[in-house]
Amino acid sequence: MLNPSVSITPAVAVEGDLESRIDALVDVLWKEVEVYRELREAVGQEHRVLLKPSLEALNESNARKETCVLKTRLLEEVRSGITERIAGRLGVGQEALTLSTLLSHASPRQQNRLGECQSVLRSLVTDIAGMNGRNGLLIESSLQFNESAMHFFSTVISDGSTYAGTGRMKTEGLNGRFCSERG
Repeated sequence: MLNPSVSITPAVAVEGDLESRIDALVDVLWKEVEVYRELREAVGQEHRVLLKPSLEALNESNARKETCVLKTRLLEEVRSGITERIAGRLGVGQEALTLSTLLSHASPRQQNRLGECQSVLRSLVTDIAGMNGRNGLLIESSLQFNESAMHFFSTVISDGSTYAGTGRMKTEGLNGRFCSERG
């Protein structure tokens, strides 16, 4: 279930010194971890829905994932603003600000929190990508099955069939002879 209590905005002010800005960044990254955990749960639920599909359950699953994606976008904007301020404080361009650069300016406590956060995020993203891949294969398989079924039904009910629209055997336009008219 989605966690409605995940706050998008950081509780730490980002206008202070470098240490408080890095703390704010770490707080935002941990909020991203929470959202990615929600997303992993939603993708797992989607797999269960795909195995036993219903339109209502599919729509609910999509809504959960869309909510998570919206939260990640909002957090990304907050994170971008914080990294811009940190980069300005360090005198580097925002695109040049890497985790390695940041770690060299962080306190040991912050280095530990950043490293742990990076590890957890990497694991979550890998899990979600794998689950999405499996769900994609399941969807692809379902689509192929549906296409095959539609082709079968269109072949059966097309005009070239040996059966009339009533379900009885056609007697006109057939080549050959009937051996028996009983079915």
